Amino acid sequence: MKFDLKAEFELSKSLPAKAKAQLKQLLKEADTTLFKRGCPKGKEAEAGHLKSFKLSGRKLQLHITSGRYVRAHACASRLKNLLAKNLGKDFHIGLKSLKTISYSITLPAKKKADLSLAFVKKLEWKKKEAILHLEELDLEEYEALIDKLVSLFHEKTSEKPQAKEHQREVWYTGEKPMATTENISETLERKGWVKHFAAGIFHYMPPYTKLMRYIENLMLEEVAKPLGFEEIVLPKLIPLEVMRKKGQLTGIPEEMFYVSEPGKRDLKHFEKYTDYVKLTGDVSPEKLQTFLRPPRYALPYAQCEPFYEIFSNKITDIDKFPFKFFDRSGFSFRYEAGGKSGMERLNAFTRIELAYIGTPKQVKELRDSVVEKLKQVLSSKLGIECRLVETTPVWLAHSDPNAEVQKTDVIGTYDIEAYIPNRGGRKESEWLEICNASVSFDKYHARYSIKERARREAWTGCSGIGLERVVYAFLSQKGFDMKNWPAEVKQALGQLPAPPKMLDWPKET
Repeated sequence: MKFDLKAEFELSKSLPAKAKAQLKQLLKEADTTLFKRGCPKGKEAEAGHLKSFKLSGRKLQLHITSGRYVRAHACASRLKNLLAKNLGKDFHIGLKSLKTISYSITLPAKKKADLSLAFVKKLEWKKKEAILHLEELDLEEYEALIDKLVSLFHEKTSEKPQAKEHQREVWYTGEKPMATTENISETLERKGWVKHFAAGIFHYMPPYTKLMRYIENLMLEEVAKPLGFEEIVLPKLIPLEVMRKKGQLTGIPEEMFYVSEPGKRDLKHFEKYTDYVKLTGDVSPEKLQTFLRPPRYALPYAQCEPFYEIFSNKITDIDKFPFKFFDRSGFSFRYEAGGKSGMERLNAFTRIELAYIGTPKQVKELRDSVVEKLKQVLSSKLGIECRLVETTPVWLAHSDPNAEVQKTDVIGTYDIEAYIPNRGGRKESEWLEICNASVSFDKYHARYSIKERARREAWTGCSGIGLERVVYAFLSQKGFDMKNWPAEVKQALGQLPAPPKMLDWPKET
C-alpha cells in the first residue's frame, strides 16, 4: 500500500530569509521525526517521507509519500500544525489555506476489475496493482474516508464467494383445480376492474377494491389480530438517513423513488417554470428539477423502515417484549414495473406489514406463527395453490451481500409463492411471491442504535402481505366467474359492484 500526495500551502505573506532557514529546519524535523511518530518499530520505511518541497513566494508545494503507517494526508496535517505554531509565533506568518494538487493510493490487486468508486476520479490498473487517483478534498475529509475507501476497494475486488440466493421448498398445498389460464392483467383492464393510470400504477375500481379489502380484512382477522398485533401508522416520507440505516441506499438505490423539496416555499421562485408551463403546456421535468432542492427523502420500499426508528437511541427492556405492530396505512413504492403494463409488477402497491421486536425465542416463534396463519388463510380460506420456500433473507441481499446468511440454525426468511397457470406448467414456470416472513436477528440494533438495559440479546422480525399479489394469484387460479370461488368468499362478498361505464370504457361490459 502506497500513498502519494502533492499539496500546496498558501502562507499569509512571503517569508524573510531568516524564516526560510527555519522553514527548512522544520521540514527536516517533520521528515525525520514527526512523520514517523506512532509508526511501529521496524516499520519506519512505511511511514511518511517528504520527497521534495518548493517555496515560491507565498506558495509552499510539498510532495509527501508513505506506506500504510502515518499516511501522507496525516503527515500533511501534522506539518500544517507544526508550521502554523512556529511561523506564527516567531514571524507572525499564518497558513491561509491548504490545497490538494493530487493524491493517489496504490493497492495490491490480483486482477483488473470493472468497477467505479466514489471520490476516485481515475482508476489505473498495472500488473498486480491498482492506482486510485482521488478527487481533491480537504485533509479532514481524507482522514474520514481513506480507510473506508480502501476497505470498499478490497470488498469490490475480493474473490470471496458472494452470498447467493437459494430456495428450498418446505411446504406445498398440493395441486388445486385451476379455473382459467387467461392473462389476468389483461382481463382486469378489459373488464374495468382496474384502470391504467401511469407506469406501474392503477386505479382500483369498485369490484377489485371490494375483493382486495375482503382479503385485507381476512388477513387482519385471521393472522394479525389473533397473534396480538396492534395497528400503527408508519410515516411514508422517509429521510435518506433512515434508508441508509436500513441498508436500502447501499443495497437497492436503483429500485427506490426519491422526493425533493421545493427550492423555496415561494411562488415567485417558480415563476419562470410556471410561465413556461402556461405558455407551452409542457411540464418539462428537467426544467422543474432546477427549482427543487436535492432529494432528502425516499418513499417506503419495504414499509418497515421507520419501525426501527421508534426504538432508535432508546433503552428497551427485554422483560416488556415483545412489541407487535402492523401497518396498512398506505402504498409502498418500488421502481420495478419496467416495461410491464400489467398488475404483476407495480410501482405503487398496498401491503400489510407486520413488524415485531422481542427475545430471539419470541421473534422466531412469532414469525413461525405468522407463517402458519398465512398458510391456513391462503390454502383453506382462499383456496390458493401455493408453497412455502426457505430463501435468502431480503435484508441480506439489500444491505450486506458478503455477510453470513445465518447466525444460528433459525431460518432467516420464508416466502409464500403462488402458482400462476398463465405462466406455464408448475415445474418450469416462475411462481409469484405473495407473502414473506423474516427474522432479522440483531442486525438492525447496531444500525439504529437500539439498546437493551442489561445488554441482553434482542431480535427483530417483519412479515409482508402483498394484497395486490394475493388478489392476482386468486384471480389467476379462480378466474372471474364467482361460481369457481370458495363458498365462504362468495358469501362474504355477495354481489360485486360494477365498474363505472363510459362510451368507450371498459371494453367488456
